[in-house]
Amino acid sequence: MLYSTEEQQAEVLQQFWKQNGRTILFGVLLGVAGIFGWQYFKQYQLHQMEEQTNQYRIALNNIGRDYNEFTVRGMTEFIEQHKGDSYGAFAALNLASLAADQGRDFELAAKYLPVAVASPDSAVSSIARIRLARVLTELGRYDQAVSTAKTVSGDLYRPVISELLGDIALARGDRAGARKAYQEAYDLIRGTNDEKMNVMLKIKLDDLSDTETAAAGQKPVAPAAEQKAADAPAAAPAAEQKAPEASVAATAAEQKASEAPAAAPAAEQKAPEAPAAAPAAEQKPAS
Repeated sequence: MLYSTEEQQAEVLQQFWKQNGRTILFGVLLGVAGIFGWQYFKQYQLHQMEEQTNQYRIALNNIGRDYNEFTVRGMTEFIEQHKGDSYGAFAALNLASLAADQGRDFELAAKYLPVAVASPDSAVSSIARIRLARVLTELGRYDQAVSTAKTVSGDLYRPVISELLGDIALARGDRAGARKAYQEAYDLIRGTNDEKMNVMLKIKLDDLSDTETAAAGQKPVAPAAEQKAADAPAAAPAAEQKAPEASVAATAAEQKASEAPAAAPAAEQKAPEAPAAAPAAEQKPAS
């Protein structure tokens, strides 16, 4: 729309402001309030996280890091107060670790690890599932351990889960299943830094391979150089054996040579006897 004078433009703006001025002001105020409210909420969350971190640190310092009745009671109270948040999950992981590693109390560890499993943090939840599967293995609940381990997803955890399944199979006495799982885990880390870090996995795999070879009555195949070195001592006695045989042959030849002079005097002895026979023939015509 075109307006012929400035007065008409001003009149139209005034009319528009009267009709929409309050709505515009309300929208602006609402936007500003939203911005300040969001900033306040972020600051509040940050403050709450810092407060919970301090509480968690103080709780650990007061409770201690040794497995005893006082530690268990303090950690249990902290877990109950912080169920559903990350710090309660961390506390549950710590309590389970102390119970399993220091106290060998796997029942208590199995009781509180599900608190960490329920954590909204996927990394914390995955770690808790792996530890729970190990604890269940120690308790002899192998089926539960396998099902718990298989709930962990992600390529990052595949080698760990394969090795864990191998540990469970070995605990059940399934050596073939354990070797297969260990081989899968080793194939996943072959050629990576994890291969150098996880020396124990290679030891487990080699131990099972050597045991199966010994059980089958087979000797490990030695390298060609070692095999030749092993055959060399056997060849040496054979040569030594031929040497005495040559000496025996030489002795026999010497013995025949010594017998030859004895045969010669015998021939000479027969020769003198011939002249003695001749005079006897001459005497017969004279008589």
